[in-house]
Amino acid sequence: MRLLLLDPTSRRQQVDDGCFAHLDEVPTSALTVTIPTLLSATSIVCTVLGPRKAAAVAAALMGEVTVDCPASVLQRYPHAAVELDAAAAAQLPEESSRT
Repeated sequence: MRLLLLDPTSRRQQVDDGCFAHLDEVPTSALTVTIPTLLSATSIVCTVLGPRKAAAVAAALMGEVTVDCPASVLQRYPHAAVELDAAAAAQLPEESSRT
């Protein structure tokens, strides 16, 4: 894990996504898990909710595995489960969103 400072755009997204009511409530820093640390886990469960995440979900699960989309590495991880609501799964092919 590592500490990172949140830029104004990331902090505003937290308000826009409904996680916080006002910008001054959003922390200025956060902890992040690096890819090597993430992949050292025995199993991984990701929960993704909402329409704002649909494009990122599609890129991560259906796109090329690339450093431009770090979550795409989950495609190669044998013990990963991704739980999505209908809105987050909206850009996935029909058969993919039923699992």
